[in-house]
Amino acid sequence: MPIIFMSAKAEDMDIVQGLTAGGDDYIVKPFQPIQLLSRVKAQLRRYRQYNDNNDSGKNLHYRELSMDTQSRQVWVNGREIRLTMKEYEILQLLLLNKGMVLSIPQIYERVWREEFLHSENTVMMHIANLRNKIKEATEGEEYVQTVWGRGYKL
Repeated sequence: MPIIFMSAKAEDMDIVQGLTAGGDDYIVKPFQPIQLLSRVKAQLRRYRQYNDNNDSGKNLHYRELSMDTQSRQVWVNGREIRLTMKEYEILQLLLLNKGMVLSIPQIYERVWREEFLHSENTVMMHIANLRNKIKEATEGEEYVQTVWGRGYKL
């Protein structure tokens, strides 16, 4: 995630320190809100552009499950499993965030690419279908875990 420093310190060394410490941009107060908004949009555009391209050609793995992001195929124990587009995208999101708990709103907004408006059943239904397909290929083994009150993880 991009980091933009907002500070009243306007000396060259302050700006250099902010950028050296990991900042992606530095804006000095006072500033016009439209200028900050433009900088945020530019940073997010770059972040999305570079992160979307980083996934192509990657093979993702978790235990006996593997995913080829170029051909959009998934295998469990060497057996291909057929997923719908949304199931595939949910699984890819979970694989890219192994061990991290993702909430239903996070999953919905990243997979459907629209604002979450209490559509919990939509995500839960797709996760249930995904679990069933993986269970069938692994003879009952659980891959997608529910973290009660928080969300899902691999």
